[in-house]
Amino acid sequence: MAGHPDLWRTEPDGALIAEVGTYRLVVQATEHAGGSVRFMVLCRDGGDGALVLVGSGTKANLRTAMKSAARMAERLMGEPSMRGDRPDAHISHDAIVAAHRV
Repeated sequence: MAGHPDLWRTEPDGALIAEVGTYRLVVQATEHAGGSVRFMVLCRDGGDGALVLVGSGTKANLRTAMKSAARMAERLMGEPSMRGDRPDAHISHDAIVAAHRV
């Protein structure tokens, strides 16, 4: 989508990271999973900002893992039982679309 900054950045350890509301999406190729790529969705929990794992998986390549992480975060933000009064419940659709771009 034109006009939106790319949300994904590369960390020094080689992981790809995207911040979407209270969620951090992490994608990293693993050496021990037969060449698959691991993705994780973490959520900032409470006032101390600690990250809590809310979902993960593996995919065959980076692009698919990035899209899967973004879809998972989108579902979590869209489920009323999961979002409650959290500030990420009001994240714009544009932020999610930007996270899907790879």
